[in-house]
Amino acid sequence: MDDEAIIRNRLAVEERPFKSLVLRYKAWTNSINSDTRENIEHGYEAILIQIAQYELAMKQHQLMHQMNEREVRNYQNEVSRIATEIEDTQSHISKLKQDLERANEIRNNKLEYDRIAHDILQLEDRDTYNKNILQMRADIDLLKEEKAKQSAVFKNRKEQFSNLLAVVKELQTSITNERESTNEMKNIVLNMDDGFDDRSDEGTPTPAAAVDTADAEMEEKEKTASSHRFSERDEDADEEGMVEDGEEGA
Repeated sequence: MDDEAIIRNRLAVEERPFKSLVLRYKAWTNSINSDTRENIEHGYEAILIQIAQYELAMKQHQLMHQMNEREVRNYQNEVSRIATEIEDTQSHISKLKQDLERANEIRNNKLEYDRIAHDILQLEDRDTYNKNILQMRADIDLLKEEKAKQSAVFKNRKEQFSNLLAVVKELQTSITNERESTNEMKNIVLNMDDGFDDRSDEGTPTPAAAVDTADAEMEEKEKTASSHRFSERDEDADEEGMVEDGEEGA
């Protein structure tokens, strides 16, 4: 046994009864030669009584030591049991957490499925979609045909307008040429008027007056011809429009 264990045992055991017993024993042995027999026997009995008390104290100490050892073992067992229960509880809590996460995931999936199913039920069925697609295609084809007809009508109107502009330009050119011819004739007649001034005084119509009358008649004829040409163009355009409207109605 090392010194530390000895010191620990000494601290654990009460040494005062042992020291008192040793002192009493030494005093009794010293008094054997000088004391009376009665005192020696009385001292001997006192030593026996003190030894018995010391033995009882030692037994009590041993019992207390054993009890303390049992308490230590019980405490260690209790600590081990509590640690095991803690580990089991933590494992159970971890498992419950996993179960909770799995349950939440299943619940979220179910809610998402219900939402998607509700959205799907709000949609139309396949037959209705096919009918709508066919109707839209028919409408698109009809719009294409209408666009083609409108394009043809627009092209025809554009050609008619171009022809009309060409006719107007031609009429303007013709009128300009006729006016130039008329002006030339007027100049010629004015030159001739100088020789007929006397006749004018006598009441005879002058060539200038005759030319003015001829110019008026010519302009009237030109207006009549222009009106006749515009009427023919309008009638042709109306006939073409009526034909196209009839085709569209068909």
